[in-house]
Amino acid sequence: MAEHSSEREALKERLMEAIAGALGDALDCTRTWNAWSVGTMSDRDFVEVRGDTDRLGEIAEAALSVLSTAAPICATCDGHGMIADIIDKAIAARAPL
Repeated sequence: MAEHSSEREALKERLMEAIAGALGDALDCTRTWNAWSVGTMSDRDFVEVRGDTDRLGEIAEAALSVLSTAAPICATCDGHGMIADIIDKAIAARAPL
């Protein structure tokens, strides 16, 4: 079980790197959207997603939960190695997944 956990963490780290690269300068709003109507929203209320490891971790976990419940990519493997290879290629190319 520990080996599976460390593989998942390694995959999560690679996913976070790929997501950060794919999102580029995307911003997350740190306040509720109704603050726009109050007129108190400013540029300080936004953070770059690629610099927020907690947020990247949330996105990576969401992706991993889908990947872990998906059918294997091929009939003779669990798909983990293929998924890791795709993520590594995306990171290397700095291209979206």
